[in-house]
Amino acid sequence: MALLAAAALRAQDAAPCNNTPAYSTCELVFELTAATAAKHPEPYKTIELKVEFRSPRHRTLALPAYWDGGTRMMVRFAPTEAGEWDFRVTGNAPEFDGKTGTFTAAASPSPGFIHAENVHHWAYAEKDARGL
Repeated sequence: MALLAAAALRAQDAAPCNNTPAYSTCELVFELTAATAAKHPEPYKTIELKVEFRSPRHRTLALPAYWDGGTRMMVRFAPTEAGEWDFRVTGNAPEFDGKTGTFTAAASPSPGFIHAENVHHWAYAEKDARGL
């Protein structure tokens, strides 16, 4: 059982978001150990995990993990630019607190997320960068 848990941790360390195109989602999955699960029978109430992502341009985004059933916590993330991203996990699950990693996001033809430009118009996140 301990060998299986160690293999799962190593699989998570293998950067599951590698080659995710910018503006596409990837998921970081955190499977709680039996000891942590025993201490937190209702993980959706008591487990607090947060992942801080740092972009190639050193912009930081922090996202909380959510409960995905059983002993599984998850963070769904979409990189906003191509290049190498760093991430760091903090929280009250000792097997994940302080873990760090990197992944490389691939370039994307997507114009980015849409947002309100002013009262009457919408714009894409990459509008200014690409001149669209």
